[in-house]
Amino acid sequence: MNRIALALAFVFLVVPSPAEAKWIWSTDTGLVDTKDYETADPQELYERGKTLYEAGKYDEAATEFSRISLYASEETFRERAGFMHGEALFHAAKYYKSFVAYEDYLTLWPRTPRLKEVIKRQLDIGIKMMDGAKKDLLGVPILSGRSTGIEILRKVLDKYPFEDFSVEY
Repeated sequence: MNRIALALAFVFLVVPSPAEAKWIWSTDTGLVDTKDYETADPQELYERGKTLYEAGKYDEAATEFSRISLYASEETFRERAGFMHGEALFHAAKYYKSFVAYEDYLTLWPRTPRLKEVIKRQLDIGIKMMDGAKKDLLGVPILSGRSTGIEILRKVLDKYPFEDFSVEY
């Protein structure tokens, strides 16, 4: 009996659901949905992500924004989507992933007009983690994020010590 249960669990974990759509990038067609081979332009995906974000479906919105920031050819879409990817992860309470998304964003767009907003958000992430937000281990929030929160605060304040709000943090 245990072998059968183990085999079934393996099948459900390994075999992807046919109902799930996966987007792939092609230089000829752009983004293509492998479920129904529908193409999408970055504006459509951005609007879909924005709608999901406004509806409070932050995980799904983060996925949409991530696709755009990775695959869109127009830099303005990639920049906006990169920022919104971090925001959606923050609101989904995936603080460490949000911090990493913002780090990636600042690497790609170091002179963004949103710089102060991103720095403040990163500092807020550090505070939230320091105050007890959990860090994921294999997708399950079980590890204490206190030390990670302190590391985030130190890292951000070392990079940006002279912002008008740095003293607060």
